[in-house]
Amino acid sequence: MVFDRPRRETPLTHEKTTTRMTPEAFEHWCRALALEPSTRDYLATIRGRLPVRRVSSRAGNVSGTYPSRKMGVTIQFESHKVELWAILVMDHDPEVLEFFDQPDTFKLRYPGTHAGKMQGHYYTPDFLVLPLWDSPFRCALQRNWTRPTSTISSF
Repeated sequence: MVFDRPRRETPLTHEKTTTRMTPEAFEHWCRALALEPSTRDYLATIRGRLPVRRVSSRAGNVSGTYPSRKMGVTIQFESHKVELWAILVMDHDPEVLEFFDQPDTFKLRYPGTHAGKMQGHYYTPDFLVLPLWDSPFRCALQRNWTRPTSTISSF
């Protein structure tokens, strides 16, 4: 469920500082990475909606929001020691085109302790990152983060 608090636009300076992709640039990025139409549609949905949940403080963590220059909105974090620093890196990394907090909730299913029984639980990732040079899904699973030889440079 998407929470109903509107994402606040953040007036950071008198100049426009957001660097989000235009719809045309997003389509070009999807074609350059040869993303399936269903993947492109899924990412377009995430790009156009609010986070699916609101973060909260719990014992031992400090939550809050960060006014992202790149995204032009406030981005939520649940940990000022890990997630806030990740946001700072993504906001200033030229190889990160866009990033979204609490992008979706899905069910993880895996074999349980009893033979033949599947278990599962719902999971909401902290961020979805759209990197310049790779698909967001391959990027998350890659062990070697070296940059491929071919790059996309026309965004």
